[in-house]
Amino acid sequence: GQLGQALLQLLLELRQPQPRQRAEVCLNHWLAAAIEARLGPLLRLSKAQGDPDLNGNVRGILYQLSEGLGAFPRRAATTLISGLAKEDYSRLRRLGVWVGGRNVFMEAMIRPKAAQLCSLLWAIHHGHAPIPKPLPGGRVSLEADADWPFGFLYAAGYRPAGKLVLRIDIGERLIAAIDAKMTHAGAPLSPDLLNLAGCTEDQIAGVLDALGYRLANVDGALRIERPKTKPPAKGKRKANKRKRPVNVDPNSPFAKLQDLALN
Repeated sequence: GQLGQALLQLLLELRQPQPRQRAEVCLNHWLAAAIEARLGPLLRLSKAQGDPDLNGNVRGILYQLSEGLGAFPRRAATTLISGLAKEDYSRLRRLGVWVGGRNVFMEAMIRPKAAQLCSLLWAIHHGHAPIPKPLPGGRVSLEADADWPFGFLYAAGYRPAGKLVLRIDIGERLIAAIDAKMTHAGAPLSPDLLNLAGCTEDQIAGVLDALGYRLANVDGALRIERPKTKPPAKGKRKANKRKRPVNVDPNSPFAKLQDLALN
């Protein structure tokens, strides 16, 4: 692979004059290529934030994606998303960004090689020891592990879903499939939904709850319903909290990677 070729090239360079300098050049080229291959789309978000045509809402979303290494829960950017115009969604899509019903994510960063590297960087940056085992690539869902922290899961392209963890893009596809079948009486729990979620009938209730639905038994048939929302209490108003400006963390894994790429 790339690593083997780089090592072979290094050995050849060591036989030439000024071996140390040549070795450093060789390794730097290999590292830059590896970073670009797996994390290139994420690194390009930093350049996009300097685009004068992007407003503050779009820049804020790009910043959170950079800090989250490719994904974060939609609820973490409610105000930013509510301020997006139609053309802002188009700009985000051109950058490979999806604003879903429950999550904001980059498709390129939830691919197995990129996701495994991102989750590793998250664990190292947060000092998580021992470093959790990477999630297996290609699985749409699997049993949750207590050693997988919330941020680690998102960096790996997954989200908690009851007793399972569910791949973020699959969660968004489930929401679209359920809503397409939803009526005033709910939506039927069909085999295609179970296949899409990659789980059994016994596991789907936790997945649905995590996505904002509930599973109900209606006359012996399982149906998916939207949970009933309680009306706000009279006389009580939610206080408007001003968000403090967010400062970029120069020690974040994304900032370190950006420095490596630039160097």
